[in-house]
Amino acid sequence: MDGHNGPSGGPAGERARGVLPMIKYQIRPRGAIVRWSPTNHHRRCECRHTYAYPNAVIFAVVEERKKLAKDNARLETEVNQLKEANKRQAERIKELEYDVVEGQDRVDDLYARLGEARERMVKRARKVRVRAESILNLCNDLLEEESDEASYIGGGVGGEPAQFGRSTSPTAD
Repeated sequence: MDGHNGPSGGPAGERARGVLPMIKYQIRPRGAIVRWSPTNHHRRCECRHTYAYPNAVIFAVVEERKKLAKDNARLETEVNQLKEANKRQAERIKELEYDVVEGQDRVDDLYARLGEARERMVKRARKVRVRAESILNLCNDLLEEESDEASYIGGGVGGEPAQFGRSTSPTAD
């Protein structure tokens, strides 16, 4: 939009309604200023150099920029807070993972120690069982020897060996 209607078919000097002219400006240390051109025989006032739009539009844009700047600052602060919270959560997760790994190592160690203790107890139980069986066998052998000796020495009624817990008299039955 250079101020000419061009291919629109209208006269070259007239502007279409609602179309704003293009503002030619230069960046200077004091800010952007409208460039002087040969078509301008005299310089315009400062307000025309700075704004080519109605004041209401400019003020609305300035207000919108202020609101956007405030919203942007608020959102940046919120993003920074969320980043910090995210970092703290990541650190906490790493600590918890480390604690879980330590706990698993302790459980594995205890499991191995319990397995070793169980093996020792099983071996002891086998030894006790074998020893108990040998003691029982020894007792049975001793009892059999005693019963054999008692049957040879005292003899039972009618030549039968005496039995423990029974009376030897024929009338006791």
